[in-house]
Amino acid sequence: MLGSPVVRVGFVTQLLWDRYGSFWRDLVAGAGAEAALPEPAAVKQAFEQLPAEAAPTASFRLALAQASALSDMDLLVLPRLNPEGTSERGGGADRWIADLPGALVDALPSGARSFAVPAYPDEAIETIAIELLSHLVPATMEVGRVWARFRARAEAQAQGRSATRARAGADRAAVRALARGDALLYVAQPWVMTTEVAARLSADDRVLTQLAVDPAKAREEGWRFDEKLLHTDAEVIGAARLLSRRSGVGQVRMIVDEGSASDAWLARRVQQVSRRPFEAVPWQTALGSDDAFAALYDVPVH
Repeated sequence: MLGSPVVRVGFVTQLLWDRYGSFWRDLVAGAGAEAALPEPAAVKQAFEQLPAEAAPTASFRLALAQASALSDMDLLVLPRLNPEGTSERGGGADRWIADLPGALVDALPSGARSFAVPAYPDEAIETIAIELLSHLVPATMEVGRVWARFRARAEAQAQGRSATRARAGADRAAVRALARGDALLYVAQPWVMTTEVAARLSADDRVLTQLAVDPAKAREEGWRFDEKLLHTDAEVIGAARLLSRRSGVGQVRMIVDEGSASDAWLARRVQQVSRRPFEAVPWQTALGSDDAFAALYDVPVH
């Protein structure tokens, strides 16, 4: 479909790929389409050519560079970071957080074809998946056959069970840091606190990160503080609330992008809920580099 014998589908992987990517990539491949991930060299070239004002933070500029590097694809699959809502507080006032697919498409050259999929647990996954398949396979009957092979995985995806954060390393780091006492707790937007970033931080054996808490549990805790929070804001606030209660924690630090008003808003809320001294730390300082590509680029596991 989409005018090509084999439909080429590109995936933007910079933001929360470990939570949504595997299912949708495999679904696309199962439909006989070509599932393409961004090549780091092409992304780096595109990133270096982007003006600083193209996107509000380094992470979103990297996502835009990935989308630009995949611009020759027939279709781009883009993650929706949060469910649609009416909240205008925190991330709700930042279109790149509240409507990432729309923000990316508007920043790309006109004509880019895209399809948004949830990076969060979504009970409507069957409807979304069948709509995507209808763009990829020629007949309704074939859509049903492909979908039947993925129904069980979709159920797990809808409930968040397939959102693998690979928390074993974070758990070990947390045990080690809490046993020492006076631990440094780091939190950040979920797309910033990747397993690679957490591992780099945990080279200091005083450090634990929010990856020691299941994201769903963190969100529930965040909504106890404020039921109107976006999913991603609730996750950060909830993790800070839960982990700062631990007796071994001495300080809470939030990694921020200094160009982000939503990060500044979230940092104030994290400070409010934390039971320990708090500091907002620019990512350049926390990660010891001002090279966004080297420090923040999330290379997905194929």
